[in-house]
Amino acid sequence: MTIEFLEERIKEIIEDMNEDEKVVLHNNYGDTVGYTDNKVYLYEKIDTDFIYYTPTQIINMLGGLYNMSMSLKYWNFDGYENAEVTDINNLIDIDGITKFIIDYDNSLECTDIQELLDLYNENICTINGDGYNKDELEELLSEIFKKISIYAEEIERFDDIKQLLVDYLKEMEEL
Repeated sequence: MTIEFLEERIKEIIEDMNEDEKVVLHNNYGDTVGYTDNKVYLYEKIDTDFIYYTPTQIINMLGGLYNMSMSLKYWNFDGYENAEVTDINNLIDIDGITKFIIDYDNSLECTDIQELLDLYNENICTINGDGYNKDELEELLSEIFKKISIYAEEIERFDDIKQLLVDYLKEMEEL
């Protein structure tokens, strides 16, 4: 599995999520990276999301929501702390979330993404801090064998060196 395949598959998982799952992922991403200003809320959870606010504060913050279309069930605050109705499909940053998931190996509490990351990580070998999947590792070892074979006439123990590399590769597969 290449990194490009992993990226495409994560994007597909996110795009296939229902709106409620996208809201959870979006909010987990914001909480994780410390960007909570763009948190998305459900209309039905106003009572529980704002238990620490006075009724006056809630009316001041949310008053505009009731003048807007109630056809959308999600809302968030704009940059001026005014509540506004939102469509999660227009708000969610799929590319940014995907990059974060891959860069930090963090599924943002999404089971499907975690399973995909686990599968990807099982097939990665680290050499000198660089991660290689099995296909990339085989290609790297093939290049090493080619370079060694060029100097095989000068190296008396070429077969011993080759066997050591093959044994090492087998050990990596067993891990």
